[in-house]
This record gives sequence, C-alpha cells and structure tokens, in this order.
Amino acid sequence: MNGPFRVIAHHCRVINEKAVLEVYLSRKGTWTMLVTDPSGITCILAAGDAWDEAPMLAQRTGI
Repeated sequence: MNGPFRVIAHHCRVINEKAVLEVYLSRKGTWTMLVTDPSGITCILAAGDAWDEAPMLAQRTGI
C-alpha cells in the first residue's frame, strides 16, 4: 500500500462464511489486524508494535 503509512498485507484468511481476517504490517514492525464481514464493514480487531513471526510447527502426518 502506498501512502504515509506504507503497510503491506501480510495475511488474509477466511475465518468462516461471515468474516475475513487481514493482517497488515509496516517496515517499522507495527501491525494492524482487521475483520471484514460480507457487507464490507471492517473493524480493527487489534494493533501493536514489534511484529514477530513465530516458527510454524510441522503438522502431524499420521505416521
């Protein structure tokens, strides 16, 4: 995204048939989490500083 805040869409996931979760990050490490419903209404769910990627754990393979 261009502009004074220069954030990028980091994650976008469908929560269920009624909501989409989006996470936006800035180069400074600040982040904003949004939830949008099917009608287009968006709410800020959370925001913070110092975003840190947690390592993903391997999924069980059933072996």
